[in-house]
Amino acid sequence: MECLGCSILFHLRSVIWDNVILAECLAIRRQTNVITQMLYDYRECATFDRLEIKAEQSRRRHVSGNRQLCTINDGPTDMLSLLGISRSWWSSGEVVQVSRLGCLP
Repeated sequence: MECLGCSILFHLRSVIWDNVILAECLAIRRQTNVITQMLYDYRECATFDRLEIKAEQSRRRHVSGNRQLCTINDGPTDMLSLLGISRSWWSSGEVVQVSRLGCLP
């Protein structure tokens, strides 16, 4: 018959060994998934950016009044692009008047 101390030591040794193997597997998985994690982080940021843009679009739709002034800025979230208005001939930083009919310099 095996002594109780020996069986406890054997059990602890197997648990420790299992944890070592698990830790090694996780380390290998982290190394191989660096690119996957980077892509996931990028998608997460892109999703957050899209949510911010949608919130901004919603806020702009509920601005009180028919007209307001805005400044044209370069970038994907400037006010005119949020309103769906093309700005092919306006320069960056120009102040324009926005109404439901469109934009006027």
